[in-house]
Amino acid sequence: VVSHDLQEPLHLIRAFTERITTKSRSVLDEQGALYLQRIETEDIAHRMVEIGLLASQHITTLLRGEPFTQTFRDYFRIRHRTR
Repeated sequence: VVSHDLQEPLHLIRAFTERITTKSRSVLDEQGALYLQRIETEDIAHRMVEIGLLASQHITTLLRGEPFTQTFRDYFRIRHRTR
């Protein structure tokens, strides 16, 4: 569940980016194509951060013996407060 919550926003961005790439890339000017490439690059970077975060939290949770889902609930609560 937590993994899905982290992945869903990026999945939507990826889906819309793929749609733009498929349907509109040929009509984009050079700057538009550059923006699209940056979105695709950032998507890959965010996926790597997400994978690292999930792996790190999972390992930490296993070492502490804490419930994995509670650790992520705390993470999202803190993240929400800092926005």
